[in-house]
Amino acid sequence: MAFIYFSTDPKSEIVPNNIFENNPFDGEELPSGDYCVEYDYDKTAEELDSLTLNSDKTAVVNRFPGKTLEEQKVLLREEAIQNRIEIRRKDKRNNIKTYVKEVLEEIGWRQERAEELDELEGAGVKTRQAKVAAYRQAARDANNAHELLLNPLTTEAEIEAFDADWRPAFYAANPIDF
Repeated sequence: MAFIYFSTDPKSEIVPNNIFENNPFDGEELPSGDYCVEYDYDKTAEELDSLTLNSDKTAVVNRFPGKTLEEQKVLLREEAIQNRIEIRRKDKRNNIKTYVKEVLEEIGWRQERAEELDELEGAGVKTRQAKVAAYRQAARDANNAHELLLNPLTTEAEIEAFDADWRPAFYAANPIDF
């Protein structure tokens, strides 16, 4: 028998962290989301990362029941690859969103200027403000379109090769004339 220590990861999944011969937390209250459960662990039949807790958090269960140790390793490698892909995709998406924020911040002063110049031309004139609004919308649309190009990519290589910076094409297609 062994005691397996589980904790809750940032994705709110309960994952095994360590194995102990004796319960080092006996009599201690564990932090919320942490568990130490006794289990008949056989490292020749189960991969530690294949283990999780049942819904009551009182018993250890194998996430891949009936799979051999080698099959569990293959499944865990596939999970790791998918996790890396999701992390890279999220990083690229965050870069794309950062670029739209930068583009919009760059023209912030132009909105104020457009309001002043339109007001000088007379009440109800909003010509320059409309141009600024159209530019801002075009930046958001370019951002969203670029995110849509990222979504269908499925391999690490595709995502890594994807250029998140949509601004050069946007600037070329949307000259500032306001």
